[in-house]
Amino acid sequence: MYKLDTHSAKPPYLQVKEMLYDEIQSGRATPGSALPKETDLAHQLGLSRMTVRRAIVELAEEGLVRRVRGQGTFVQPGARAVARRNAVDAARLQSIAVVNPTPIDRIQHSMFYHRLLQGIQDATSARNATLALRGVDEPAARLASGLSREAGLDGVVAFGITDRALVNALAGCAIPTVLVDCVDPAKSKAANVGTVRAECESSAHRAATHLARLGHADVGVLSFEGETEVVASRREGFTRAMREAGHAIPKRRTYPTNISVEGGYATARRIIDSGDVPTALLCCADEMALGAIAAAQEHGMRVPRDLSVVGFGDIGYFSAPPLSTVRIPVEQMGATAVELLAERAADAKARPRSVTLPSEWLLRSTCDVPRRSRTVKGDAR
Repeated sequence: MYKLDTHSAKPPYLQVKEMLYDEIQSGRATPGSALPKETDLAHQLGLSRMTVRRAIVELAEEGLVRRVRGQGTFVQPGARAVARRNAVDAARLQSIAVVNPTPIDRIQHSMFYHRLLQGIQDATSARNATLALRGVDEPAARLASGLSREAGLDGVVAFGITDRALVNALAGCAIPTVLVDCVDPAKSKAANVGTVRAECESSAHRAATHLARLGHADVGVLSFEGETEVVASRREGFTRAMREAGHAIPKRRTYPTNISVEGGYATARRIIDSGDVPTALLCCADEMALGAIAAAQEHGMRVPRDLSVVGFGDIGYFSAPPLSTVRIPVEQMGATAVELLAERAADAKARPRSVTLPSEWLLRSTCDVPRRSRTVKGDAR
């Protein structure tokens, strides 16, 4: 007799899958025997047939069962051994909480965060573990304390957090924690957490070096408001390359900007309206670059003929012209965080690790030699 746990955080399809796993692993469902029909199981559990089918399809994809059209679902030879191995892996890492200060509706509209979360979700699903999103709607210490006490929680992944108090609180959690693309925790806390980030400075340096070789001497940088160590490394790569080329970036050419298309648009529009426009804009995020391109085009400027633009992140897939940018392995960052948690779940004595993944400079179509005149107001075109 199958029965759902209505108080469990696990989705119904996953509970169904685990029930059938148990039948196979225990030997009650022998090789060649038929599993209950989808319609019968759905009726018994009070679920839709599609929910039950999802569980069975995943079992089939893992090689435990074989679906025969018009006949039913049958246990594959060797399925019991496979189920036992998978059950051991799943037992080591069953539940992960993801902490991010961005509301879920904004994550869905942020390609960077959406891709990062997708990497986390794919790696979690591959281990048959569950994933729960946690917002930041309470004091840092209370949130961290609540996570530490949460029953059945095996690890925490936090991403995109710039609040040091929150990062330090999460670093002090009693359960394994990995920080992805966050500010650095205090040194006293850093030993307790793993970290994942992309190496950005060298690729930023290559991007700005390319502009300098094209002849750009007057370059602006769109950076983040409330700059973090990660963003600082991007800006440092830009400025070091221009400095090495003999072109310092003055303070007036660094523009603190909200990390969004709207922020990049508004900042670029102010720059263009001022009439004092650099020949190129180096943007610390693709969202800023896309907004800057839109503002330039709205003002009748052509990218890259009138203004070269460089992004960071490689999320501007549909920009016109195609955006020159630095590719960050976003999905891999999310998957790596899960792997780090799995290491510690499998070995309680394993020490947290920090992983830095490489980035890549991608030259596309938004960089060109600079125009001689950079004055927009009164510029005859």
